[in-house]
Amino acid sequence: GTKGNVLAAEYIKKQFKNIGLQPYNQADYFQDFSIVTDILLNSKGNALVLNHGKKGHSFLLQKEFIPLGISDTGMAQCPIVFAGYGISSPADNYDDYGGIDVKNALVIVLRGAPEQDSPHGNLSQFAGLRSKAMTAKEKGAKALLCVSGSQFPDSLMQLRFEQGGKVDGMLILNALTSAIESYLPELNVTSLENEIKSSKKPASKIFADHSMNIHISLSEKKVQTSNVIGYIPG
Repeated sequence: GTKGNVLAAEYIKKQFKNIGLQPYNQADYFQDFSIVTDILLNSKGNALVLNHGKKGHSFLLQKEFIPLGISDTGMAQCPIVFAGYGISSPADNYDDYGGIDVKNALVIVLRGAPEQDSPHGNLSQFAGLRSKAMTAKEKGAKALLCVSGSQFPDSLMQLRFEQGGKVDGMLILNALTSAIESYLPELNVTSLENEIKSSKKPASKIFADHSMNIHISLSEKKVQTSNVIGYIPG
């Protein structure tokens, strides 16, 4: 979709004509299509609200939380579950989802992996956010909220387009650990992270009497581009 892309396509078209290739559709060498180049935050429709009894706290968009580029658009009200690093790998005898029910829940997970600092750690292959989101979806969750432990600074990730697109049916966000802990005091990330690392076992937990309202509204930025196609008759 860039000027350089258009110039390159025109050059290839000219070369095809010079060597006698026929246009693929009998009229033109171009096969037009659109591609997604970015994910945009819509001006309305994004919210994260923690409910406890009759009280609710709204977190600040782009200051305390941010939707992520692999998120679907939608809304949900979910119970809250902390699921460690969000990794389920029976082959490695490690399952953050073992013994907990996350059906229709918002799952809070730590970024990274419990052995992220070890070059020989097998669990690091599951450290990617898409892997965590797919695992949460397979377990029945509706939303994934990632926070930072000791491996990452407590700052918001960037909203950006990710190759592979969105994870259908999953609402995916990032929030400041400090902001979530302030209004969900039962979540002590440092303590839970230390427990996982020292015991080599998950430290997952359900937050009874709490729920989260999630609203995510994103749009795709698309540009037109084209393939240049010619063929030899015969």
